[in-house]
Amino acid sequence: MYLDDAPILARKMAAQRRSDALRDLCLRACPAIAEQFQPFEKYCGPVDVSVTLTSHDSAQITAGFRYRQPHGPTLAFTATVRRRGDDLVLVDRRGSAPIAVPEPGCIALAFLDAVAAQAERAFEAIVLGEPWRLRHIFL
Repeated sequence: MYLDDAPILARKMAAQRRSDALRDLCLRACPAIAEQFQPFEKYCGPVDVSVTLTSHDSAQITAGFRYRQPHGPTLAFTATVRRRGDDLVLVDRRGSAPIAVPEPGCIALAFLDAVAAQAERAFEAIVLGEPWRLRHIFL
């Protein structure tokens, strides 16, 4: 029987480095994302853009507010950045799209593109004082 922990620990460290690099990349995109959601702050309070690792190769970006929707959850826009080999892909409700260059600016642009239609409809509903429309927007 051959039991050697060195290759196992090396794979674990390599996965941790990839995971940390992906999280750091997404965190550096957060200020650019938050800037685009500033008009919401007048109606919903400050935006909180966060990154949550869902696996070694996936990170979920969430732009959320304390504003509560009529049907319960807080107002939040989410998308996931996944590493596929050497490439990054943004996955949202509509499907997936490649991120051209793995840098914070491109991640921010991909996230904003993915949630733009949903954010515009939600903003209109909130500004018009029709929060019941949010339920249909976030289904």
